[in-house]
Amino acid sequence: MDGNPNNISERLTDVSQEKLELAQYFIKCYIAAREGLKKLGILRTERNLQGDYAEWLATEIMGLKLKPSAVHKAYDAVETTIRHLTYKVLIRILTI
Repeated sequence: MDGNPNNISERLTDVSQEKLELAQYFIKCYIAAREGLKKLGILRTERNLQGDYAEWLATEIMGLKLKPSAVHKAYDAVETTIRHLTYKVLIRILTI
C-alpha cells in the first residue's frame, strides 16, 4: 500500500477486488440499459424500472396511448377512440 487511505483498490483482497470490478461493470450496464429504455420511450421517470415497463407494456398490448409525462397521477394512458377513456396501470411485483 502507498499509505493513501483513498486508494480503495489497494485496500481490497483479490476476491473483493474482483467483486468491485464486477459491480462496476453491472452498474455501467444498468445505467446504459436505463438510457436505452429512455430513448425507446419505455422508461419515462427516474422511479422503478418495473413500473415504467409495465405501463408501457400494458398500453402496447391494449392499444392505448401512453401519456408522454408521468406527472398525471390519476392516469397513465388514454384511449385514442372517440370515447377518450383514461387508464391507470397498476403492477404488483411478485417474488418467488
